[in-house]
Amino acid sequence: MIKDVHQFVTRRLEQFLVDKGISPEVVRSVLAERANLPCLAAKTANKMEALSRGKLFPKVVEAYSRPTRIVRGKDVNPAVEVDESAFETVEERALWNAFKSVNNKIHPGIEVDDFVEISALLVQPLEDFFNNVFVMVEEERIRKNRLALLKKIADLPKGLFGKNQFNNRENTPHELLRATSSGNKLRRIRLDLYIHSSMEILLN
Repeated sequence: MIKDVHQFVTRRLEQFLVDKGISPEVVRSVLAERANLPCLAAKTANKMEALSRGKLFPKVVEAYSRPTRIVRGKDVNPAVEVDESAFETVEERALWNAFKSVNNKIHPGIEVDDFVEISALLVQPLEDFFNNVFVMVEEERIRKNRLALLKKIADLPKGLFGKNQFNNRENTPHELLRATSSGNKLRRIRLDLYIHSSMEILLN
């Protein structure tokens, strides 16, 4: 029952934000990580929509998407520590240092604009890394160490937004709303009005 209510509220919040003019990709991306915090999710979605029109945000999203694509589907234990002694290139070490700098500044509840600004430190080191370092080398120790580094970077946006949501255009908010029985319609209408008025207060 609680799960159903949470799912319903999340879907109504999704539709509310889309109706406010925020792109469905941005809304789904935020709700993938912050649906349990509706006020913060709404605030994040509004800020992310504004940021998406700028030059820096797309670069940061692309920067995070590259390590995410590399580690997807691979058995990479997030608990494995990166071994600095296994670095073979200056690009690996530069990326590791950039990661540590960014990671130290990220905290739960961080504002998305602050996150994007901090993450900008990773853009060039990631570019240099992928231009000069081959991840899937034969030597297991080196390969696993490089994957561990990329995994830690790919996990940085967790709790803020889901990167993979930007490419998921299936199921619009209206399509996600399923028909309810006539006995539930009145409760749904009342809940809709409550959510809508609450979101208006939060966003104004």
